[in-house]
Amino acid sequence: MPARIPRELVVAERQLLALAAAIDVPLHRVASEERVLAVGLGLRGWALYRGFRHALSGPTPLLAAHVDLRTLLDVTILARWIEDDPNLRVKLWFADDRREQLLGEDLMRQYLERRELPQSPPPADWNPADADAEIQEARAAGRAAGIPLPRSGRRALPQIEQMVQAVPNLWEIYHVAYRHLSPVQHAGGRSFVKDAVERRDDGRHLKPGAPFDSGALRALAVPAVCMLFASPRPCSTGQPSAWTPFSAAKGYEQGYGPIERPLRHRREGRFVLGSVVGATGFEPATS
Repeated sequence: MPARIPRELVVAERQLLALAAAIDVPLHRVASEERVLAVGLGLRGWALYRGFRHALSGPTPLLAAHVDLRTLLDVTILARWIEDDPNLRVKLWFADDRREQLLGEDLMRQYLERRELPQSPPPADWNPADADAEIQEARAAGRAAGIPLPRSGRRALPQIEQMVQAVPNLWEIYHVAYRHLSPVQHAGGRSFVKDAVERRDDGRHLKPGAPFDSGALRALAVPAVCMLFASPRPCSTGQPSAWTPFSAAKGYEQGYGPIERPLRHRREGRFVLGSVVGATGFEPATS
């Protein structure tokens, strides 16, 4: 039976097209490195959303759509966590990328040794000592600001659960959407609940299924993209945030404009899934 799609969800999906076009702007119009990242995360999320919509009608039983949406939620959570203190948290984001570079460089060296292959010379502008110093400087600033980072090592970003704890608006997007899509991402047991046995001429075959139908997935995706594009909640300073893909691209003084219509799925600045999820009969898999 086809999923029943509420009219308000279809209207919101159409609005997202206009919002996505609004953040695809020339870089010279974006005022700072921090805002370039805001726009970049917005465009990355939109690319994932487009892949998600394509996967809804793909050859696999919605499994690719589940994975695309779960990755989109990662982007949304990161963006909303950065929003409260972009000057510091963008530095932490870059520093954690340096950590991954150093780790990747070491693993590549080990790989070449295992294969008895000649070592590749590092890029001329790459200095591991400088990268490590950048990481430790950012980590010190983060710990001084109360961000939960390990006392030692190079990790410069908190765990995703800690990001969610720091931003109460993320509670539902994490505990309702993210957690119930994670078993599909990691091949957990609950991701197999809709698998079925199919009879064919040569016997019985296992037919892969997906936990959620297309209606439930669309109901989860639209509020997540809205939250990524433009969060109307006050940041920690008590003022509306200018660090969102929409405000970074359009200029904070122009306000949110058409974003207010698809954000009908939020109440009082709080992310709310119920208005569209309930209408689709979404039920998280529990067995």
